Amino acid sequence: MIMSNDLTNSPFMKETNWNCQKDLASIVSIKHQTRFVNRLRRDLKKTDDNVEECIYLGWKNFKAARSLLFSAIMYVECEELQRNDYYDALISYGLYYSFFHATYALICLNPNIDKNELRKIKHYKLFKMIESNYVSTNILPKEYIKHFEKLRILRELTSYFVPLGGLKRSMLVI
Repeated sequence: MIMSNDLTNSPFMKETNWNCQKDLASIVSIKHQTRFVNRLRRDLKKTDDNVEECIYLGWKNFKAARSLLFSAIMYVECEELQRNDYYDALISYGLYYSFFHATYALICLNPNIDKNELRKIKHYKLFKMIESNYVSTNILPKEYIKHFEKLRILRELTSYFVPLGGLKRSMLVI
């Protein structure tokens, strides 16, 4: 443990130079800090040696993060629309696409799914991928697919019936 306020020899402080590391650097011994920093350097070197894999994983993580953000935005907007009594069709679309993008993010993070399968993914294909990779392996409950299907049907109903007069709020019970 470093007892003095002088943290100039701290590997944490030398590597990061972040003020938030001061507390950590003052608690963790120099020996353990050095071991940790050396392990990080070694791991970083491995990723440098395999740039293609690093880019591939970065692309999948970016797609997942973007989809999660979009999902959250759609969900929050649906909450706002519902509070202000806006059109049911907008709420149906928003809920479905929020669920769709959250599901897509989950698929993006699956290491067994190739990135080429993620490009321009169709709704039915996403549905089948979730079913085979998560529901059939008991990672997600069977109700997940049921909710996905209900939201899909609701979105399709609003696509075809809204121009003809819309849906009543009672039809939106999920």
